[in-house]
Amino acid sequence: MFRRMFCWAWGHAVDNRVYRHRTRACTRCARECLGDDTRVVRVGHTLSCFLRHHTYERVGVRDGHAEYACVRCGHPLLFALGADPYDTSARFDKRVRYLCGLFGHHVHVVASRSGGTEYACHCGHTFVQHRDGESVIRHPLVCFFLGHWIRFLDARHGYSEYACRNCGHPFLFAGRERQVSAEEAA
Repeated sequence: MFRRMFCWAWGHAVDNRVYRHRTRACTRCARECLGDDTRVVRVGHTLSCFLRHHTYERVGVRDGHAEYACVRCGHPLLFALGADPYDTSARFDKRVRYLCGLFGHHVHVVASRSGGTEYACHCGHTFVQHRDGESVIRHPLVCFFLGHWIRFLDARHGYSEYACRNCGHPFLFAGRERQVSAEEAA
């Protein structure tokens, strides 16, 4: 009962390490909530990633950018090919760039997709479903304090992409079919 109330107040807990082997359910209350469908699901922030660091692994290459996903919370990164500081790393740790979160992300256009424009900041943070012509994107306070209301957008490379309906923050959640290669496990 307490866990469900906590999820109601702060959003569901997510963990990509669990989703590789089991269904995508809340890791706190066990409610199955991340089906690849049109439902909107509220997820909370993974404070261990926000306060310490994210651990990223390479997902693939698309739209002239290398794409990575956090092995815990699913936070993605996009870096333009040729400007990717992690191009030789299969897995790496990266702290949150708090200045971008505070003053806004200075973004460039990645692609038009999923009903809007996708942007990326030099720190790697991405946003989808925004209108054209953005140069700085800030996180709204509702997302900062209450988490993200996300819905399914697309599937690729063994991951399902979700995005927040308020701020466009994307997440990449691993599917059970995604197998961990020996290189990624090292």
